[in-house]
Amino acid sequence: MSRPPWTAVAVAVIVIAGTAVFANSLPNAFHFDDSHAVVENPWIRSFRHLPRWFTDVSSFTVLRENQNYRPVLLATYALNYALGGLRPVAFRWFNLAGHLASAVLVLLLVLELLRRTGLAAGAAPPAGASGAPRPGDAVWVAFLAGAIFALNPLQSEIVNYVSSRSDGLCAFLYLLAFYLWVRANAAARPGRAIALRLGAVAAFAAGLLVKEVAITLPATLWLWEVLIERQAGIRLGWRRCAAYAALGAVAIAYLVLRAHLLRGYDIRYRSVTPPLEYFYTQLHAWFYYVRLFVVPVGLCVDPEYPLSRTFLEPRVVMAVVGFVGVVGLCWWLRRRRPEVTFALGFFWLTLLPTSSFLPIAEAVNEHRPYLGNAGLCLLAALLLGAVLPRLLGAKVARGAAVAVLVLLAALTVMRNRVWHDDLSLWQDVVRQAPRSGRAHLNHGLALLGRGRTDEALAEYNECARHWPGYSYCYINRSIIYRERGEWTRALADLKIAERLTPTLFWVPFYQGVTQDAMGQPGAAAAAFARTLAISPGFADARYRRAQALQKLGRTGEARDEAARAAALGHRPAARLQAELATP
Repeated sequence: MSRPPWTAVAVAVIVIAGTAVFANSLPNAFHFDDSHAVVENPWIRSFRHLPRWFTDVSSFTVLRENQNYRPVLLATYALNYALGGLRPVAFRWFNLAGHLASAVLVLLLVLELLRRTGLAAGAAPPAGASGAPRPGDAVWVAFLAGAIFALNPLQSEIVNYVSSRSDGLCAFLYLLAFYLWVRANAAARPGRAIALRLGAVAAFAAGLLVKEVAITLPATLWLWEVLIERQAGIRLGWRRCAAYAALGAVAIAYLVLRAHLLRGYDIRYRSVTPPLEYFYTQLHAWFYYVRLFVVPVGLCVDPEYPLSRTFLEPRVVMAVVGFVGVVGLCWWLRRRRPEVTFALGFFWLTLLPTSSFLPIAEAVNEHRPYLGNAGLCLLAALLLGAVLPRLLGAKVARGAAVAVLVLLAALTVMRNRVWHDDLSLWQDVVRQAPRSGRAHLNHGLALLGRGRTDEALAEYNECARHWPGYSYCYINRSIIYRERGEWTRALADLKIAERLTPTLFWVPFYQGVTQDAMGQPGAAAAAFARTLAISPGFADARYRRAQALQKLGRTGEARDEAARAAALGHRPAARLQAELATP
């Protein structure tokens, strides 16, 4: 069945409007985790490292505590690096393209949903659907869903924060797999259906190799088939059962491989929050995400979100009551308005991997509900495009919907400005989360980069005051002490950081830098060797060790170390290697 021309127009409007709204984000800087995952990561600087991405989790980052298995994500970083080096604009264009492609897929999926529930052009609304859109309104409702997905400020972190590509790219592959599966269900020819399902399985596998949240795809597909296509929950036919078996095989293979490659990885690196406390917190975090979607103001890249310690806390009890109410509503609407039940189920299922019993470093993140927000976009589109016209009239309702989109676009443009550089971003976080040690730390780093040393030191002191167990406070404060020639204070801070996090490679690295500045090349070489034992891919540590060995007169060892650093793309090391090779 050919697409009506209005679908193409709707797609074009989303792409053009989205590009215009995010245009001021493209020159923005790298931020936060981008430093260790992209800027300092030597494994993304050549495609000759491709086999390593699939077999070695240390290639994901230079930080041991952030190791993960996401080889397809690394491939996209390498592609960006090959095309434009470490220019943030090249990485951000890729993020924007993926975000807009996901918005288009949301539009297409909502259109498929409306057709299957009898709400598309030329079909009568199902019995009991008092708020259903009139014939001909399906493309408008689908457009609203895609446009809200593209323009909502809550979604903007996916474009502005390069490391959020894991969520954005995973969402694109997830939605692509979903769309191919849905089209396969409608295919008239068995051969076409098989090809589409194979494509869906391939996209699912790629999504898993970007981020583990893709594991929920079989569950959301089943929810679609039961609610939207009215299939019997346990009688899907042998062809679909075979396709589900293929998805299950891919998921099991991924989980086994991931467990094998991450064996020995200490879960404490991810979070120190007990699983039960994390679960209590997530019960109300779901409603926090809904609030940010509906009223996207007060966004914060690193919010001070309070943990819940017991089940009897009022906000936990209120969240449980809310959940019971939502579940009851979904059950009541499963036949009357299945699209509503599906939308809420999709939001809930896609958040489960990160918002349940499995603790991760932060209690909440703006990018975490990115994929699940597709379900909320469907609900918002039905409200603006189907219910509101019956209350206000078609013209007034459409005007109101356009006003909402313009408001969302304006808020997103303003949010992009906050992400301009580290100073603007972390000033905003410190203003909203004044007790966050990490906010003060990163604000201090931004100040230090502009030569405002005294202000940076004050921020590091605030970091240590609010988060005395945070190693990075002391590491960064030691850098200022070292630059001031206060060697004893610098090494004392590094000793504290070493006691707090013995496996953090920055500690011996800066010990080596400090000892080298003190004129102790032997101690410095040993410290850099300890650094490399933790992070073998840290090119700058190899380069500095080569320099220290050169000072000690160990020319052969220095040349070999410089060669290893040069092989990781370190250009000064290549020059040192050539210098040491000259008789």
